[in-house]
Amino acid sequence: MTMNTTNNSTPYIIVNGWLTRKYVKGRMRCCFRLFNGSFAETALTNDRHSWAAGGLRIYASTQFKCHTNLVSSDIQGVTLALQNVTCAKNVSQFIEITALQDQETARGKIAICSKIAYGSLSATKVIEWMEAQIYLGVSKVLFYVYNLNSKASDVLRYYQHLGLVDVFHFDIPKMGTFLVFLCKEYH
Repeated sequence: MTMNTTNNSTPYIIVNGWLTRKYVKGRMRCCFRLFNGSFAETALTNDRHSWAAGGLRIYASTQFKCHTNLVSSDIQGVTLALQNVTCAKNVSQFIEITALQDQETARGKIAICSKIAYGSLSATKVIEWMEAQIYLGVSKVLFYVYNLNSKASDVLRYYQHLGLVDVFHFDIPKMGTFLVFLCKEYH
């Protein structure tokens, strides 16, 4: 999750995660925990994109855009809530905002989040895919891994050593939870 500000738009935070199919069309609010201990929230948002989540058919990968006029340095974390549910107050339910490079440093760079890397993913396929991304001008790839085999993990470590990959480990969401945050997106 990151915050983006441009001269021509309202600042926003992008939150990437999974929703169980039950909640894909549900109206959501963005909830913010501030460093001063207070909380804030935005109006309901339908500014999102969803897509199939590979073999995990009960989940849909979803990206939300949380518009806010809050100053990014005031925000400790963000979470989402359904329209008829009170925003969480428990700190563990908030995800911190990734610090962004200043726009001059980041200008012309591209960072992407991969789909989830898990199980028997071919190390050769990872190399081919990474080299294609490098050829296309990608500066950073963020991988979320779950129970990934050792050969593919070694490949990710190699690209991580080169500074081209960040790896984040996660667990599969428990049944009954409606959201697990997955991706910190860089702008």
